[in-house]
Amino acid sequence: MTISQRDSSQHLSPVPKPSSSARTGRLSWAMGFLACLPVPIVNTLVAGFVMMCVYPATARKGPPQAAENARNAANWGLTVVVGTVAIVAYMLAMGIADLTRSFLPLGWGVIGYVALCIAHLGVTIAGTARSGRRVFSGVVAIPLFRPPRDPANARPTERPDFRTRLTPQQTADQAVLDEASARRAQGERVKALRGVTDGELRIYTRAEAGPAWSESSTSRAVYSVSGISALVAIESAILVILIIAMMGSSKNDGGVFVVGLVVYGTVWLASAIVLTSAVHARLLRRKHGLPDPVQGSGHPFKA
Repeated sequence: MTISQRDSSQHLSPVPKPSSSARTGRLSWAMGFLACLPVPIVNTLVAGFVMMCVYPATARKGPPQAAENARNAANWGLTVVVGTVAIVAYMLAMGIADLTRSFLPLGWGVIGYVALCIAHLGVTIAGTARSGRRVFSGVVAIPLFRPPRDPANARPTERPDFRTRLTPQQTADQAVLDEASARRAQGERVKALRGVTDGELRIYTRAEAGPAWSESSTSRAVYSVSGISALVAIESAILVILIIAMMGSSKNDGGVFVVGLVVYGTVWLASAIVLTSAVHARLLRRKHGLPDPVQGSGHPFKA
């Protein structure tokens, strides 16, 4: 090495590399730990708003995995904010209406807020841990933030004849779509969906697709069995608390407890039915050698 080359190499500055959290979107989920601030109500509001505010910048500058993780975290942050506001509104309304100042029914707001904090902490821990390796999804959240539309996939004003310029992969996809259409014409309830593992288009029956059959989406991916199981477990714990509280309450508060149990029991039953459908669908897919489907992925060609 010559002197000039040695001198020039000493002046070269290393190119900064983005941090792993910036490449994967883990930072978006980690912002949920702001809820650990020792200020009730304010901590969950701050955590939810920060998780939402991180998404726009990550969607513009980050890679696809980081953008998707940030979008899912933003939807969950919005859900936490809406839940906190609803609980505060309920507590204020019950506090004004309840002149006896007894723990119930005002205490339902406290129980609900504690359950919300526990659920938020669990989702934040799972999101922070898993988003470093893949897109963390499957949590039930308000789907306000949608994935950005790819201009390359936008429908043109004049639709060209794609069949004259199909790639081999697109030809295979079109064959699957044609087969699904033919089977639906015969009365079968089938749908073409892409597998999570390889992205290949396959035909699923309604029983095999499970919750992925629905076109609506909370976080783009199919509802995961683990996510629904966690939700049902939390709802079951709250339901048990309600039953225990009703058994120890006075007769005057019995009507309030009955109404609460009926409403919450209906929510728990709906979640249990979704979980049963998801578990049954997974067993059928394993029996037939099918991967888990991606919800809303029955478009003709890959992006």
